[in-house]
Amino acid sequence: MAEIRAPPIEVDLGAAAGKERRRRARKYLVLYIFCLVPATVLFIFHYLPIWGVVIAFKDFRVGLGILGSPWNNFQHFRDLFLDPFFARVLRNTVIISLLKIVFGFPAPVILALLLNELRNQPFKKAVQSISYLPHFMSWVVIAGVVMEILSPQRGIPAFIGHLFGAEEVPNLFMDRKLFRPLLVVTHIWQSVGWGTIVYLAAISTIDPTLYDVSAV
Repeated sequence: MAEIRAPPIEVDLGAAAGKERRRRARKYLVLYIFCLVPATVLFIFHYLPIWGVVIAFKDFRVGLGILGSPWNNFQHFRDLFLDPFFARVLRNTVIISLLKIVFGFPAPVILALLLNELRNQPFKKAVQSISYLPHFMSWVVIAGVVMEILSPQRGIPAFIGHLFGAEEVPNLFMDRKLFRPLLVVTHIWQSVGWGTIVYLAAISTIDPTLYDVSAV
């Protein structure tokens, strides 16, 4: 007796995949709409202005616009590299960046570890709030606060000078040796609180049983 075989069922995988994509698109349509707003803002304020770097290669004139302004044959770059202060500015930039990495990177890690060991929750929350508050202030405000704190007329140096009867209070902003430390300390003060939140969130995900295992 001859064996009867059913005809093979042909499945269009491409059509099935397209149907699944359309189904998921309809399901998450609201989420896509919500994502469209920040994506549009990101494109307008972060990607669209990139073409403005052409100004560096042009003799920009407001009346002619960016595209209408003539090319400057790298004149801006020649002025930059031939400037007598270029080497000093470059050296300071590299040194300050390295100091920020060396001292600024471990600062939030250390603070997060210290806060994680606190058992007094109200005190812990107060320290967190005070530490990350400077993150929401602009550098102009922070500079003003630092200038008031270190002012030789009414800041901490003036208070210490009057306390010990000093005839002359030093101006810390005029000391060349303190220029880099002031920048690094100000950077740490402004960013340490926000970085601490990130590391505290990472520490909170650690399984508590691992602490018991390490203690054993």
